[in-house]
Order: sequence, then structure tokens, then C-alpha cells
Amino acid sequence: MNSKKFFESCKNAGIETSELTFSSSKSTSFSIFKGQIDNYSISKQSTISARGIYNGKMGVASTEDTTTNATKYLVDAIKTSASLLEKEEKPIIFEGSKKYCKKNVFDPFLDKVSVDDITSCVKLLNDRLKGTSISELVPKMEAIKPILSDYVIDHDVIYQALL
Repeated sequence: MNSKKFFESCKNAGIETSELTFSSSKSTSFSIFKGQIDNYSISKQSTISARGIYNGKMGVASTEDTTTNATKYLVDAIKTSASLLEKEEKPIIFEGSKKYCKKNVFDPFLDKVSVDDITSCVKLLNDRLKGTSISELVPKMEAIKPILSDYVIDHDVIYQALL
């Protein structure tokens, strides 16, 4: 989705002030039943959220559609949402700061870890930590680290993610 086109479309539709937020996430989950990996899933999700002031009221919208179709949907949904409000509150959208710090909290090594490595790690941890009390968990994890390096290629990345 083109953000410039979104803001331009908002102005053309009579939306005074608007805001656009993009978010993206990726997750991997495993479940174990009777010591065996029963199920695992890998999911990716992207969301676009928008809000704007239309006829003096705040309208909001969000979508997981990140194609060019999202612009029209978001603009229409902002207008509809604002039109449905009955409260007479003055909406405010922060104008922004002059400077923002960029912070990348994504660890690129995690993206390179294979499903096979994660599977090996999950099996090993299940075997070695099953029945461990929470107070003993970290010391036992430290003891497992050398074993993990024998079975899992990217063991350091996975180990850090677990702690």
C-alpha cells in the first residue's frame, strides 16, 4: 500500500487529518503431546490501521489487506466510522515530532533458524526440562546449553530467545 496515496485520498474525501500505522509479525508455535511434537504452525500477519477526522469526528479502520485495495477501504471505513459516532468530543491526532529514533528490535538471526533446528530444540528441551520447577529452570537451561550445541546448528540464537 502506498502511504502517499492514502493521505492524498483522505484529503480528497474530506478527511481533515489522518494517521496510518503499519505492523507486521511472524510467529512459530509448537505443541507437544506425550513427548512428541503434535503440531506446529508458522504464521505471518500484517495489519494496517488508520484513523482520521471527518466532519469533526474521529473515524477508525484497520485491515490485513496490504494491497492497493486497502486505501479505498480504509478511507471509506474512516468516513463511515466517524459518521456513526454520536458523542460530541473534539478529536485530536498528534501532529508528530520533528525527529524520531529508528529502533530495530528484530533479530535477523531468528529469521534464519530452520524449522528442523527449532524442532530439535523443542524435543531436547521437552526431554530435559519436563517436570522442572520454575526456580530450577534457568540453572537447568545453562546446563543444557552444551548439549544443545551438539544437536542444533543455530543453538545460540534459540537459547537467547528462550531466556
